[in-house]
Amino acid sequence: EDGSIYFGSEDSKLYRLNSSNGTSMWASPFHSGGPIRDGLAVGRSTVYVYNDLNGLYGVNKENGKAVWQVPSGRRMICEANNKAFVFSDPGILKVMDNVSGRELYSMNFTGVTRMAQNRLSPVMFLGDKTGRLVSITVR
Repeated sequence: EDGSIYFGSEDSKLYRLNSSNGTSMWASPFHSGGPIRDGLAVGRSTVYVYNDLNGLYGVNKENGKAVWQVPSGRRMICEANNKAFVFSDPGILKVMDNVSGRELYSMNFTGVTRMAQNRLSPVMFLGDKTGRLVSITVR
């Protein structure tokens, strides 16, 4: 992504390396407090990183600092206008501001059991255990 390689590690750190020479692009790696075993999502200004101990973090791509943390967060579903739409336990959608780090609002999504992560457009793709699907365009 943009000449960078982002990766998480068992040492609890998120790294950003220059893809052409392998040097670190942050003053220090981001420390998530737990092993990073799941894939990352790289958004417009934010990297989304999850670990089992501390939930989901939104990390600023430029400086490697946490913008926000959702302890019960599981994954980023989509982005729109500097906002991240985050699925968290138990069945709650939280909308996080990627600039201020504040939670803007939350909604009950209890019936949602499946979702697709969408980094490219402001559309959420959601499903339930009966196979019903919905797409929701967000602002």
